[in-house]
Amino acid sequence: MDRIEKNPEEDGYGIVREFDKEEQCRQKILKQSKNSYAHELIEKYHDNLDFPIWALCELISFGELCRLYKQYTEMYPECGLPKRSLLNPIRNLRNAAAHSNCLIYKLKTTKGQTMNETNNIVAEIHTISRSARKKYLRIRPIHDFAVLLYWYHNFVKSEPLQQKRNLELHRLFEQRMLRHSDYFYENHYIKHAYIFTLKLVKYFFPSIDN
Repeated sequence: MDRIEKNPEEDGYGIVREFDKEEQCRQKILKQSKNSYAHELIEKYHDNLDFPIWALCELISFGELCRLYKQYTEMYPECGLPKRSLLNPIRNLRNAAAHSNCLIYKLKTTKGQTMNETNNIVAEIHTISRSARKKYLRIRPIHDFAVLLYWYHNFVKSEPLQQKRNLELHRLFEQRMLRHSDYFYENHYIKHAYIFTLKLVKYFFPSIDN
């Protein structure tokens, strides 16, 4: 939204028309209007479907947001935003969390593929060896978590939000996860996955005073 508002070539309406040429996305929004908490916002644009981007982003799903992001970066390749592929892991992790999927169970699975972008990002972390990077970034929840940390660290500009996430992450990893560490002490998969992800957290969110 910040990039769009600062783009002199974009009025906030053209991107929506280009993204939703057949109006399928906007028609879907209208059909769900009566059961939506955003009913008043939807009805405001009911007659001509001329949603501005700042309204549309309040109404679409994460998957549609990924498509919209891709559309914008293709229309304005000079905008300097990272590739859309980095959003998909975040969407996958968000969906897994929303459905209470068991992520610990996935720590044994190392058959996934590591995106080049993610590998290059984690390669900058000197506390993580090349062999560890090669092994653990093939585990889907860890790979997706690494992308989430990178994205939040680099693109959330609010200092209070950054500090809040920092505090929450360190409390989670250095307090809550260690509360019953004896339960998992002999579990090689969990223990070493924890060590790897803690290094990610400390790199992107250096510890601050509690």
